[in-house]
Amino acid sequence: MSMTSTAESVLMAIGGTPVVCLRRIVPAASADVLVKLESVNPTGSYKDRMALAMIEGAEARGALRPGMRVVEFTGGSTGSSLALVCAVKGYRFAPVSSDAFAKEKLDTMRAFGADLHVVASEGGKITPKLFDWMRDEVKRLLAEGNTFWTDQFHNTDAIDGYMGIGRELLEQTGRAAELDIPVGRSAARILDVHLKMRVRIDPLDPGDGPGQRHRLRPVVFRRKRMMRQQGNGRKHRRGHNTENRHRTAFHGRASTVSVPRSAKRRDPRR
Repeated sequence: MSMTSTAESVLMAIGGTPVVCLRRIVPAASADVLVKLESVNPTGSYKDRMALAMIEGAEARGALRPGMRVVEFTGGSTGSSLALVCAVKGYRFAPVSSDAFAKEKLDTMRAFGADLHVVASEGGKITPKLFDWMRDEVKRLLAEGNTFWTDQFHNTDAIDGYMGIGRELLEQTGRAAELDIPVGRSAARILDVHLKMRVRIDPLDPGDGPGQRHRLRPVVFRRKRMMRQQGNGRKHRRGHNTENRHRTAFHGRASTVSVPRSAKRRDPRR
């Protein structure tokens, strides 16, 4: 939404986040480095996009109807976003989490009115067994009936939510970008996003499983732009031309975006 308009609902404030170009902390010869401020989303997370897309996708298919309950197992970030969306739309939300996760995240879900189910961990440790126990609790809630499970790791509606970031970047920069995205469990959706947006993905993280310590290494997207060199007909990828390189990185709550540099060098202090 426009920064000068008034949203009729907090859900309309999801997305449309601003992009800021870094000037002072980047080397003079670097690519243009942009920061896409996903912290502007209502809960301070880009996961608001995913949560809204999953709920509205289910509504459109008739899988989620008024009076039903929504469930999901979560460490807290997705749960907080779903709690907000469900609160606004009037759905009961029963997230399944654990005492192994940050108390602040659990409190945030409760603050939005969620009926939080806390699964006890083994001494506060995040282990593969813990995720199995949380999933089992979700299945128990499903068996009670009148319940919809968003199933975030297998929900294709989540892809559409995340694709909004790419569309906005292309609109805001007017050029293709190379994206650096931090890897967490939800980054499993990146593969699906790259298929829809026709970009090449270079995974730099070997992939940490549930319960393992996350090493936040970037996953890089490069939009393929095949160009013919004049004269000899050879093809090369624009992404490999340093004069046209665009990088976009998302780090933490204020997504760090690096974006293409123009063919002509600019004074970074301007």
